[in-house]
Amino acid sequence: FTLPQDTFQAPAGVTLYFSATLSNGSPLPSWITTYPDNTTSGRFTGLPAASDVGSYVVKVTASDGNGAIVSDEFSLTINKVDTITKITSISPQPSGLGQPIEISIEVDTNGGPAPSGSVVVGSSSASCTVVLNSNSGKCSLTLPQAGAHDIIAHYQGSQSHNSSVSGLLQQTVENCFSLDISAPNGNVTFSPQPNCGGTLYLPGTTVQVAANPDNNFIFTGWDNNTNQTGSPKVITVNASQQVVAGFTRKGDVNGDGSMDIIDSLFMLQVITGLRDSSQLILPVFDVNGNGINDSIDALFVQQCVVGMA
Repeated sequence: FTLPQDTFQAPAGVTLYFSATLSNGSPLPSWITTYPDNTTSGRFTGLPAASDVGSYVVKVTASDGNGAIVSDEFSLTINKVDTITKITSISPQPSGLGQPIEISIEVDTNGGPAPSGSVVVGSSSASCTVVLNSNSGKCSLTLPQAGAHDIIAHYQGSQSHNSSVSGLLQQTVENCFSLDISAPNGNVTFSPQPNCGGTLYLPGTTVQVAANPDNNFIFTGWDNNTNQTGSPKVITVNASQQVVAGFTRKGDVNGDGSMDIIDSLFMLQVITGLRDSSQLILPVFDVNGNGINDSIDALFVQQCVVGMA
């Protein structure tokens, strides 16, 4: 800050010299200096710290060097840095009931020093706190009800920075659904993995479920229906569902849970036309894996039963 030229006036040819104190006569704060000291410039410089926020009354004295002096006072106010708080992202969007969301915030100082302190983020039903170590950060919270929630961020301010409040962003929370799949004698793989926390899916998620049999078993259908053998199975999750992946032991054509001499008999009956093939689980007929349902498979079953294979 430089004093206006008409603050003090002197006759032509007279040079004025300046000094300054606080109005009560105390020295200026250490961060305020005249430049250069006690000369004719009338210029003041300084870089206030956070602890220097406030108002000061500075007394400037002008002297002609011959004993004539005059003083004037002016006010100096150090304001806090203004801030603008923003919510930069919410993830995931939408979220599922019981699923944590991550909220990222930013406190803009328009080129001023980085803020310190904390930002409280959330809705009327849940909140979290970001402790700033720069001008940004993130925190997580879980909204307790399904529906639309207004999310807001409130920077609390600090000794050197003014507080500010962000605009509202809306977060949608949806009820999620379970997809329970049992797979005795095998396993299943999911794509994508549950996206709503734990084993839950957001409504409308399309899931591909692939069936993988254990050794010596064949995948024979979904939900005990041997006509539904497509794998992967495509499921659109709009409600909680239970799905059974069916696996049958090779050779167990009657589906009673074991491969025995009865299965061999049924195979021979189908081959000779004495039994309708629709009565058997045909995918497990081809025990030797040569691609043909024939008497060799029946013989192989018999050999297994008596321990010869």
